[in-house]
Amino acid sequence: EQLFGRSRAQLVGQPLESLIPERFRAAHLRHVTTYLETPEPAPRAMSDALDLTALRADGTEFPVDVSLGPLYREGESTAVAIVRDATERRAAERALRESEQRYRDVIQNIDEVVYVVDVTDDPSAGRVVFLSDRVRGATGYAPAEFASDPHLWASAIHPDDQASVASDTRRMLADQVPILRVYRMRHKQSGDWRWIEDRVVPQAASNGTRVRLFGVARDVTAARLAGEALTQS
Repeated sequence: EQLFGRSRAQLVGQPLESLIPERFRAAHLRHVTTYLETPEPAPRAMSDALDLTALRADGTEFPVDVSLGPLYREGESTAVAIVRDATERRAAERALRESEQRYRDVIQNIDEVVYVVDVTDDPSAGRVVFLSDRVRGATGYAPAEFASDPHLWASAIHPDDQASVASDTRRMLADQVPILRVYRMRHKQSGDWRWIEDRVVPQAASNGTRVRLFGVARDVTAARLAGEALTQS
C-alpha cells in the first residue's frame, strides 16, 4: 500500500500489469507467463532481481527490484514476488558510474602511464588489470598488447637493465615496500631506447597468492639526455 499508493482492497484481484506503466505491460505479461509455464521454474533471488519500472496510483513511475519464487498450490501455477523500491540503489549506481567515468577521464588524460598489474610467483610477468592509453606514447605498444602478453614488459627492457629491474622487483614483492624503478625500454615504433621512471606500490591479496601492483610510469628520456649533455659540456 505504501509502495504503490493504493489500498489492499484496490489491489487484490487486479491484474499485476496495472502496477506497471502501459508501455511495459505486454513485455511483462509475456515474461510472467513464460516463467509460470516453465516446468519447475527456479527461484529468482533478490541478487538476481529484475530491474523494472512500477506505477503509483498518482501516475508517477519509479524503479523496483523484483525477485520471484514458484508456489505450487492445488495444481495452480503461482508465484511469490518480493518487490522493493530501487530508487536509491539506482541513484547510487548512477553516481558510481559517473564517478568512475570521471576517474577514467582523468587517468587517460594525464601525461604519466597509470597501470594496475597482478603478479604471482613470476615477477617478470603479470596480468594487466588496467593500463592507461598513454603507454602508446612511451613504449609504442597498445594497452591490449600488454594485456595479451604477460611477458612483453620484461622482454622490452634493455638487456643491461633487466637484472637490476628483476632484483628491485623481487625486493619490492618480498618486503612489500614501494620502489622507484628506472630502466630503458625499446620503443616499438621508433626502435630507440626510452628511459622510463616507474614508481610502483605493491598490495598483497588477502589469501597471499598474488600481489597487485599500482604504478605510475613516465618517459624521462628528454630529461636524461639533457642532463648527460650538460655533464659532457
